[in-house]
Amino acid sequence: HMGVPFVALCGHAVRGGALPCGAMALGIDGLAVGCWTHPSHPTGCTVLLPPAGTVGGCAVRGGAPGSRETPALRPEGSVQQCTAIVLTGGSAFGLATADGVMRWCETQGRGLVLPTVTVPIVGAAVVFDIRTAGQPRPDAAAGWAACEAASDADPPRSEEHTSELQSLAYLVCRLLLEK
Repeated sequence: HMGVPFVALCGHAVRGGALPCGAMALGIDGLAVGCWTHPSHPTGCTVLLPPAGTVGGCAVRGGAPGSRETPALRPEGSVQQCTAIVLTGGSAFGLATADGVMRWCETQGRGLVLPTVTVPIVGAAVVFDIRTAGQPRPDAAAGWAACEAASDADPPRSEEHTSELQSLAYLVCRLLLEK
């Protein structure tokens, strides 16, 4: 039985400025969503880039969850802000996408500001979508590409995007982020 990690954005406040007028994805002001889909296999990743200062939270369910940074984002965790969330295919191998998202966020100056470095807090959750031996899996480059594709428009939900993950990510995000 696969565990299913749920990662949600719990707040949408922006410190130090107003939200851009009309900038929203999934009905959330200031949220950008980007997707990367493998060109020939049904796998991919979806990244959510919330506005600075967004409070993150998570609940992990099941016996075999694949996740990253979930302990830090729990209510009793020491980190409350969430720089990005990645939902990815590739089972545990797909957690590599968070490395690409983290590097992208670092280049953009996004993250937890400390005296010596800004550390992006990137929560990640995986699904098992490996259907054949040797199937390509999302990696750090896929995470970076999803960030580059991020937009404040609603993510695509058509047959041109073959990844079941993206449909799942869209549904999970809508359920968790709707008010």
